[in-house]
Amino acid sequence: MMDLDSAFSEAVGDFHKDVKILLLCNPCNPTGRIYERETLDMVVDWCEARKIHLICDEIYANSTFPGQ
Repeated sequence: MMDLDSAFSEAVGDFHKDVKILLLCNPCNPTGRIYERETLDMVVDWCEARKIHLICDEIYANSTFPGQ
């Protein structure tokens, strides 16, 4: 969460931007890294606390792979 707080503070303070949206890709492209449930819950709480919309791209959420 420190990275989100830092980026948020920089956007609001240094660049005088009104932050309205956080875009999260899960799984990450091109690595395929998947965020754990706890991490996603923390991101949702973080966005709610700052009244920021969360857009989460989970186009591959229902993909399955043999043996996994």
